[in-house]
Parts: sequence; C-alpha cells; structure tokens
Amino acid sequence: MDYIDNYEVKEIIYENNFQRISLCVNNQDESEFYNNIIISSRIIDLLDMDLLNAKCSNIIGARKEEDRAYIMTRKIQGTKLSDHILNNELTMTEQLRLSEKLLETFKELESFEDLVQEAMTTDDNILIDNESIVLNNLLIFSQDYDIRESMLVKAAGNFIHYIYTKEFINDFQISDSLPPDVMRLIIRCYSNQYLNINQVIEAFRNSATYSLVSIGQSKAEHQSPQTKFIFNGFEEKDDDENKQDSFPDENNKERFHLSKTQIALILIFLIPLLILFMGKLNNNGESQKDPEATEPTEVTMTNPNPSEEGSSNLPETINNFFSQDLLDASTSIRNAEIDFTKFYDGYSSLVVTNTTGETERTLFAVVDLKQQTFNYLKNRQVGISIRLTGDLEKITGSIIAEVIEEGKIATFKSEKVNLSNGLWVLNQSDIKLGNAEKIELYFEFSDIATVWIDGIEIDILK
Repeated sequence: MDYIDNYEVKEIIYENNFQRISLCVNNQDESEFYNNIIISSRIIDLLDMDLLNAKCSNIIGARKEEDRAYIMTRKIQGTKLSDHILNNELTMTEQLRLSEKLLETFKELESFEDLVQEAMTTDDNILIDNESIVLNNLLIFSQDYDIRESMLVKAAGNFIHYIYTKEFINDFQISDSLPPDVMRLIIRCYSNQYLNINQVIEAFRNSATYSLVSIGQSKAEHQSPQTKFIFNGFEEKDDDENKQDSFPDENNKERFHLSKTQIALILIFLIPLLILFMGKLNNNGESQKDPEATEPTEVTMTNPNPSEEGSSNLPETINNFFSQDLLDASTSIRNAEIDFTKFYDGYSSLVVTNTTGETERTLFAVVDLKQQTFNYLKNRQVGISIRLTGDLEKITGSIIAEVIEEGKIATFKSEKVNLSNGLWVLNQSDIKLGNAEKIELYFEFSDIATVWIDGIEIDILK
C-alpha cells in the first residue's frame, strides 16, 4: 500500500458527511489517482473490500481501518456515456449494441451491495472508451444505509431510455418516441418487474427490435452451406463438379445467394407493402363502381400501433381493471364499453363516446386493492400508464384518478391529455396510496368524439 503512504493531494474534488475524495499524485511514478476516504461506519460495514479489489480493474487498492476505509482508483481516460450519446446521432444498430453492452456491464455489478450499485451507476461513473463501456468506479454515496429495493434494474431502464431518446426519465415520464417493445421493457425496468439484469437481457434479446437489427448478422455468420439458398432458385452443392454443372460461368463470377433468414427479412418488408398496394387497388375499384359515394370507406386496423409482433398472442391488460363485478361495485352512472375494432395490445380496448358535446365523465377502469393481485400496492407510491387514441385530429380531455378509502375519496388527481386520430398517446402519472380499497379511473371530455383506451399498467414507484 505504498499509495497510501507516498502521495500528495492535488485537490479535493468532493466531500460530504460520509466521505472525502481527493485527486492525488503518486510520488513514485507521478501518476494520478483518486483517494476516496470513507468515514461513515455504516458504509464501511457494508463495503466488501475483497470484492472491490477483485472485480474493479482500476481500483488499485481498497482496505478498511478502525474508523475509516480507503478506496484508491486509477483515473480512466474516456468520455461520459451520456455525452457520447448526446453528441452523436446513433443508428438503430448502434443503439441496440450500446444497450446490450450496458446490460452486460450492469450484470457484473449484481454481486455488489445495493449501496455500491447505486454509486457505480451514476451518470458521471459510466464512460465509453474505444466503443467499450467502462466504469470509473469513483464511488460517491448519497446515504449511509443499504437500499431495501435494488436500483440496478431501474438504472438500466433509465440509461436505455437515454440511449434511444437522449433524455433520462424524469418523474416517470417515459418518451412515446421509443420503439414500442423497448418502451415496454423500460416501463417494466422502471417499475421493478424484472428480478435481475439477466431477465432484462433475455427480454431485450427476445424483443422485435433486437430481432430486426440482429437478423442477417449473428445468425447469418453461423449459417451452414446446406441452409443457404441460391437467388436464382438452384440449391447450393458441396462438390466442385456439381458446382460447375449448376453454374457454367467461364469467368467463375461470384454467385449471389441469400440465407433463409435474409429471405424472411425481405418478406417481412414486402408483404405489408403488397397488402397496402392491393388495398389501394380495391379502394380505387370500388370508387369507380360507385362514383356518387361521398364518404370514404373506413378501413379498420386491428392494431394501428402494435406494441409487439403477433398481437393475438399479447396479454389483454384491460381485463384486470374492467369487468361487470368491478362496475357494479362502483357508483358511476356512465361506464366505458369493450371494443374489438381498435386496440393497442391484446385483442380489445375500452371505448368512450360523447355524442352530446356536454362535459361527460366516464369510468373506464377500477383497481381493486382488496384483491391479492393488487394488495401489495397499498401504502406505496404507484405509477399508472395508459394508452389513448381518438377519432378526431384534436381531442382534449382529462384522466381522473380517485383513491377510495372507507367508501370516501381519500386522494384525487386529474391530468389533462391531448389526443389525435391514429396515434396512441402514452399517459403516465403517479399517485400515493394509503390503506385504500380501490382506485377508480375516469376519462372526462366535452368533444363530440370517440376515445379508445388500452395498455393499462400499474406498479410501485417507491
């Protein structure tokens, strides 16, 4: 531990009630390093110095003494990950690879205490160097007690959000510009629905966005000759004689072939275009047959903004919050109805219609906190996310949440939303629950219009 005994302090860069961090110069080789002196006895008890020495390559020494601990960290040359993202326009492939590297890096942190995980995953601590993510390991502690709830998964979701939007999540406001499956992953990260980083990695690699970007790369590299198809319809042969028979090109030009995976990717893009083209032909034919028709034919899309591929296999989220039993237990006069013509996920949505132009309030969801499914939400701050769309270019309304306790409204919250035709708008809000019995959700608006509601999710924020 010559670093402890033979150095000079260049400057103190951070100090609080728990620690003091100095930039130091080693007198032996004049190299610079950070000396993090921790004086909080509770933090010292929580730190595993052997693990820090073994896992962190730039920690050149860590030890405990009777009333303090020392963590000496070599300075790392690199750019803050957030600055790298902010100053560069990343392609979809770069966003995906960066997210994957981040998750793999966070996976290595799971063996540390939650207190250390939080300190390691601050914005200033995550750097990028030669396209690799590295940790500065300059541990700044914001409290001196261990965190009961792991922040690592939540931090992963926050950084993935930044990779795709150049913004960190603020007050649970998740950007609606994200790819739908990435958005769903981030929401579940931020509400701690994943138990560990491995589950996040598995969900990320099974997402439609990951499959779309990865297709033709890792799979194509491992494709065997027997599984490749020749573009002109001839199957590839193994022996030279058969190859010459199949391709009698005197100049021995390179043959163009596509793998099954690449063909599947081409079909994924071509089939929707063909369907759209045929649909336009049919519409043109119908308009020619009936030239007096003044109203356009309405085309019902099963899912104008699907959250994942294969919507028929998605869970129906509204079933947990909308049933006849839940409606009968409320005092609402006007209730939403189930609709199968337009939906965000699953196979149906909730529809609210205003035909009068008067301000009308309609109940569309009930969270029964007495049920075992939602009982864990009591006495916590929860986040509620909802998807909405309408049939007009502009619809203004309010989402109203009433927390019912002992038959009375204990907490009330109202948020204004602006909707438009063809776009599923994500609304997110938070509300603190006591020993409540249920939450009733209403949509209130005065426009003569129809509104669809879907994708309802609720979970603990803190």
